[in-house]
Amino acid sequence: QKGVGSLEDTNTEYLVSNLALIQSSLLSSDLHSAIQLATKLLSELDDLVIPQSYMVIIDLYELLAACHMHTKQYAIARQYFTRQLVTSKAHNYQKGYKKAVAHLAVAFKIGGSAALKSDNPVDLTLKQEC
Repeated sequence: QKGVGSLEDTNTEYLVSNLALIQSSLLSSDLHSAIQLATKLLSELDDLVIPQSYMVIIDLYELLAACHMHTKQYAIARQYFTRQLVTSKAHNYQKGYKKAVAHLAVAFKIGGSAALKSDNPVDLTLKQEC
């Protein structure tokens, strides 16, 4: 007889194994796979019954943003950092919020200077919202 507890255990195992896959992708510098896995996991997290899953969601936003910063896709990175900020604020998660604020500042600084140098400026409209 399976109760809710066993569903949570199965989901947690699934989550842990997926996070391990993402980590190994990052360790082997396979950012493309890491982004794919993290995006897929993010879309599934809403359906998984896991307590405190918002913390994982916030971490995935941060991870995806960092990957996009690395691949110089600053506009996408800022979107993920902004989601990290908004979700952290919604759950009153101070650690995630403070990190998001710091990351966003860096993303704007780097993205902004990159936009000045490039032919197609990065969209800086998010700057006013934060």
